Amino acid sequence: MVRYVQADQGTISIANKEDEADEHLMIVSTYGVSQDRLKKNRIEVGEGLIGSTYRDKEKKTMTNLPADYIKVESGLGKSNPATLILLPLKTDDGEMQGVIELAFLNEVSDVAQGFLDQVAGVIALNIHAANLNHKTTRLLKQSKEQTEELQAQEEEMRQNMEELEATQEELKRREREYVDKIRDLEVELKKFSS
Repeated sequence: MVRYVQADQGTISIANKEDEADEHLMIVSTYGVSQDRLKKNRIEVGEGLIGSTYRDKEKKTMTNLPADYIKVESGLGKSNPATLILLPLKTDDGEMQGVIELAFLNEVSDVAQGFLDQVAGVIALNIHAANLNHKTTRLLKQSKEQTEELQAQEEEMRQNMEELEATQEELKRREREYVDKIRDLEVELKKFSS
């Protein structure tokens, strides 16, 4: 996408929502970005331009950037970008999935701007679908583990029931033996009494 819209640098940050109490963004992909700039790939919601774009859910287009903001670097030198665009990746229902940040050395054409606006929603839907697939896979795995655990418990209960039935049979057999012995003793006692 960076090459298609003739941007010079780009990052994509995806929302990590696994722990609702710790929602944040992670930079997952870059193009032409200095590694020094990426030492911290975790971005808090509301932190910096990426975090505030995520929080505000609105596209930001910036020109006249401060000289020390970012540099577009090549083997021949460094230059300040002319335009910085931050695209919120939100689904049709407004659910945020992340932010794309693009730096341009030149002004951005209206065609490129329109393309970016349209592609942001498509990317957001794909990320959302991938997250749902991941969550479904995780839930299926968890369900399978729970099913296996329940089957193991059921097997253990079945074995315990068989042992209990065997114990009950043994107790009934002993009870019959004792009843027979008592009867025999009563017969013996009657013989001695008479």
